[in-house]
Amino acid sequence: MKRINREFCLTDSSVNCYGYRLLTDGLVLDSYRPPIGFLMHDRDKGVAVQWTDFRREGDALFAIPIVNDSVFPDLAQQIEEGFINAASVGHIVALEISDDPADKLPGQEGPTVKRWFPREVSLVDIPGNYNALGRLYDENDNVLHDLAAHLNNKNMNLKEIFPDLQSEEETEVVKYLTALRNKALSADSLQKELDDLRAENARADVRAMLDKAVAEHRITQDTAECLATDYAGKMEALQNLLSKIPAKKSVPTPEPRKADDALASLTWDELDKKGLLPRLKAENPDLFAQKFSEHFCNTPKTE
Repeated sequence: MKRINREFCLTDSSVNCYGYRLLTDGLVLDSYRPPIGFLMHDRDKGVAVQWTDFRREGDALFAIPIVNDSVFPDLAQQIEEGFINAASVGHIVALEISDDPADKLPGQEGPTVKRWFPREVSLVDIPGNYNALGRLYDENDNVLHDLAAHLNNKNMNLKEIFPDLQSEEETEVVKYLTALRNKALSADSLQKELDDLRAENARADVRAMLDKAVAEHRITQDTAECLATDYAGKMEALQNLLSKIPAKKSVPTPEPRKADDALASLTWDELDKKGLLPRLKAENPDLFAQKFSEHFCNTPKTE
């Protein structure tokens, strides 16, 4: 788990893109347990974040994420580099809903959720993305309102949603909503491409690290192949492991010792008298065999 020392705004009381709003004062924070979240509201990929250090400032709620880097090894880096820079409340349980005009802000067409809590708060690249805020549930997870349906309906009547909308503004609103919808629908595809690219770069970095360790005689090539599989996507852990293995200096192959040139000039008898035959045999067995053959007209027996 990795704590990111950066605050995210989880929610405020403004009107969201679906035309309704969640009152921060009505957030039942104690019911948000455990305070977890996913990546892009995709529960199937596992829990991505746990929120901590909740802080209210005005009508905004802030918190700090602790990233589940064992499941999402690159997520912390994506946050630090700004690819994932927002939070989005998801699966909202509405405990009290008001349609009273007195509770509405200018331009608000949907209800005011006065008491509520989320089941999860995801890390996202686009805050308020589709299907995150569009539905309101009761405590038994029954859908109370599906406000996303307006934005998913290509034949929607904007006058029904925005009664004060001027005719000359309708085309621009449709263009904006269509672009926003297309951007949200393409987010998953872009995220997958980004994840694939990061995974490829991580594999290349692991391979370079292992190749260097082999060159420094820290590990063998066979060990490098095993580590490449075991530590895929775990560069920091691999670096820590390799740093504990000392580099070894290559040991040069020693040149075979040769008998002194003076020994080559002596006869067998001279070598024998001087007690040099054992030395010659040890240091230059080929010359020893030559001297033996010259003296005895035969080759020496090998031991």
